[in-house]
Amino acid sequence: MNISASYGGRTQSVSLTVLPSSVVSSLSVSPASVKGGTAATGTVTLNGPAPAGGAQVALSRDNPAVHVPATVTVAAGATSATFNVTTSQWPH
Repeated sequence: MNISASYGGRTQSVSLTVLPSSVVSSLSVSPASVKGGTAATGTVTLNGPAPAGGAQVALSRDNPAVHVPATVTVAAGATSATFNVTTSQWPH
């Protein structure tokens, strides 16, 4: 976005970037290592409080042996939410 000011035949402009009120600042899982068939707890943290109505954060995984919900909701005014991480037996 640009903001401009004009006076006396001269104009000055400045650029302004508007960011979302909250973005994901970190994602963690504890414990960080588990045997297949056991569970862990994930935590997603925002850089500021979630807006009214909460913030729905999309989750994904790249391994079929790990299971996470499709989304987790950070409650209004909160900065983090936890979710369950389950695992299947891994053949290795």
